[in-house]
Amino acid sequence: HTSVRILHSPSDPTLKGSDRIREAVEQLAAEGLALELVELRGVANDVVLRELANCDFAIDQLYSDAPMVGFATEAAVASRPAVVGGYAWAANRSAFGTIPFPPVEECTPEGIVDAVRRLATDAEHREALGREASAFVHDQWSRTNIARRMLRLMEGPPPDEWLFDPRSLRYVEGCG
Repeated sequence: HTSVRILHSPSDPTLKGSDRIREAVEQLAAEGLALELVELRGVANDVVLRELANCDFAIDQLYSDAPMVGFATEAAVASRPAVVGGYAWAANRSAFGTIPFPPVEECTPEGIVDAVRRLATDAEHREALGREASAFVHDQWSRTNIARRMLRLMEGPPPDEWLFDPRSLRYVEGCG
């Protein structure tokens, strides 16, 4: 295809910011970018997975409290990067400490146009981020590595880098 194909599959269009996502893509298309937004709702998961394999990148949502959940993870498994908006980036990075941070095209809700523009116009960045996201979920979130971490917890106290003091978390704006 000649246009950049973007997939958005919101479980709840209001909570995910679908109207603003559509507006961002329409604005960029009006500026001359060749974009195709495919929006899926109420379809079987195999349809979503098939469309992920055929898109250039995904837009998860505008109001996430976490860097890579649900749809962004499915995009990563398909080696596709995902735009994830939210206000918790600094709080998440602080809470994660030295734990690897999931690679997504992060933005604030107000920065959605710039995030979509970057992935739409920089194929090298888009493809590299898709590879990084895939490597992350296949390594950090593999069943084997999750089992190793669970066994580590059963064998004794967790390593210090797995812990943080929740009293230090100042982000309270989320819905999750």
